[in-house]
Amino acid sequence: MLKRSDVIEQIRHIVPKDSAIVDDLIFSLGDLDREDVLAYYIQPETYFDKESVYNIYHVYLIVDNEFLAVTSEFIDHMHPQGEIMTTLMNVPLKYIRDYRIVRRRIAQGEEEGAFTGVYVQLSWEKNMLIDLIPTECNNEDCEKDHGYTGRLYRDYFEIALDSSMADEDFQSGINFAHQLNTAIRNARHG
Repeated sequence: MLKRSDVIEQIRHIVPKDSAIVDDLIFSLGDLDREDVLAYYIQPETYFDKESVYNIYHVYLIVDNEFLAVTSEFIDHMHPQGEIMTTLMNVPLKYIRDYRIVRRRIAQGEEEGAFTGVYVQLSWEKNMLIDLIPTECNNEDCEKDHGYTGRLYRDYFEIALDSSMADEDFQSGINFAHQLNTAIRNARHG
């Protein structure tokens, strides 16, 4: 097991010194002296638009029988200068209803059996997302309340890893997927 502060130190080596994701992760993790991190994965991502390049970071942890994800994304529709939005998601491993880990490998040749990709998808039973929007009719003069229409879907998480990534990032992601599989199985049967 690792201390939560060890994860923070690793992140500090990867992200720029002025990145808010470090502050957000410290906020998310709480007591940094706790030694309960089974595994973690840091996924850097680069976002391009017409004028700029943004570095975004996602941090996934298995902490004290919970899956913790701190993800960041660039959004440009809420503020004229754009924003980096950080989201914390915390799911007890025992609530993970379904999970799928797809492992791709080279089939033939000198590198036969080497990983070419890993895909992880989790869904859990406790949360359902509901998107509701007002229902409208085609009559511009209508002032009646037509209720709402919407979609109901299960909350989920997914990560895709590909061998085109930096070797260290790819291998770290594969190790995280294996640890996640073990942790989920142990939470179900422990």
